[in-house]
Amino acid sequence: MSRNAQLGDVCTIVPGGRSKLTGNDFTPSGFPAFGAGGLNGYLPNAEFSDPAVVLSSIGARCGKCFLAEGEWASLANTQLIFPDPDQVDVRFLWYQLDDELAWHRSGTAQPFIKTSDVRSRRIFLPPIEEQRRIAAMLDSAAALGDKRRHALEVLRGLPEALLREVLDSQVPTPAVRPLGEMAAFVGGVTFKPSDVRHVRTKGTVAVFRTSNVQTELDLADLWYVDGGLVKRRDQLVRPYDSLI
Repeated sequence: MSRNAQLGDVCTIVPGGRSKLTGNDFTPSGFPAFGAGGLNGYLPNAEFSDPAVVLSSIGARCGKCFLAEGEWASLANTQLIFPDPDQVDVRFLWYQLDDELAWHRSGTAQPFIKTSDVRSRRIFLPPIEEQRRIAAMLDSAAALGDKRRHALEVLRGLPEALLREVLDSQVPTPAVRPLGEMAAFVGGVTFKPSDVRHVRTKGTVAVFRTSNVQTELDLADLWYVDGGLVKRRDQLVRPYDSLI
């Protein structure tokens, strides 16, 4: 039967960082060390071998939780929540606790979570087998989300990859040339506010401002000036090489 329980009744809660180790003790490899920012680095010696939920308990991200499994160590500014394995599945507990907005915070400039508030935090506890089943479903959903994000990253790089493939197929050894040999730089024109017409009339010329040129052209709010005020195009062209 499902029930509600306080963390202090079904978990052992201890402060992190009791070994007084800091980032100065990190090594290139070793045992993962969890601090208020998550996996912060590695230490030469393990502090725990039981799975736990590491709660970031001080700072702007207090309430963020991290899952620690295997052999690991802790740093300061954390609370370590060791569930009773006969009553609580650690992954189910992590999914339930990893919600920064659900934790009661004390303090203002430097928010923190009291140990007493950790112990009194209430959690939902279905039977242990149901907890494991739910945690497995959430693991699958998280893995699917990771694959979806990876796919989106690949798609974002697809246009550039396709362009490179086309260029490589057309020109086995693409020639690298200065941009100034293939294009001309056209500078902008300065107009007085009195030159600008907000309503388009016959014989006027559209003016593109920085607000019109974003990731694509935005023509919703074009300004216009008389054509006679626009300098000749050949007076605006400058060789690219002269600008560098």
